[in-house]
Amino acid sequence: MISINNVYKYYGKGKDKFQALKEVNLEIKEGEFVAIMGPSGSGKSTLMNIIGLLDKNFEGSYKLNGVEVKDYNDEKLSLFRNESIGFVFQSFNLLPKINAYRNIELPLLYGPRISKEEKQNRVLKALENVELLTHKKNLPKEMSGGQKQRIAIARALVNRPSFILADEPTGALDSKTGKSIMELFTKLHREGKTIIVVTHDKNVASYADRLITILDGKILKDEVLK
Repeated sequence: MISINNVYKYYGKGKDKFQALKEVNLEIKEGEFVAIMGPSGSGKSTLMNIIGLLDKNFEGSYKLNGVEVKDYNDEKLSLFRNESIGFVFQSFNLLPKINAYRNIELPLLYGPRISKEEKQNRVLKALENVELLTHKKNLPKEMSGGQKQRIAIARALVNRPSFILADEPTGALDSKTGKSIMELFTKLHREGKTIIVVTHDKNVASYADRLITILDGKILKDEVLK
């Protein structure tokens, strides 16, 4: 599904040029639960941006579902990203003035046209998956941090993406709530979802089946946990 070959990433020019990624090679198959872990400045966020199709200015090859992402212009890449990747962020990134249902529906407004009935079915199914069907009319300010993250996960699921990409998904939560979110990811993985979690937290990484450790822009380890 994901095939990254000999990827290098640089920032800046001339004397200020900085190498953020060095000869990164990575394969992730459909149905895997992968954690990418490293300290601040290790390159994990840079790698996440490339995997998430947020940055195509790199050297090397990245194929997602057989498509070389560099071959797409910005508009096509944006549509491909919306259809292929469900994002979950540390800060939830919910729109504050619309309710949970409308927040979850947002990705469906930018993809291929589907019927109103199909939209409704997908949103309600996503709410059911995260066990918040009764909160569909709630605004973000009326929900706890854990509930907001569950709504963000539902939004990531609604477009039926190839994989979910979660960036420090428990970073803004207390340990108990963070555990419940990681248990939700485990449940979704058991149901067949492909999940990639980017984190600096060993406890979060321990939920994955595979751990990729990155340091100084290089993949240091790639190990099976379970």
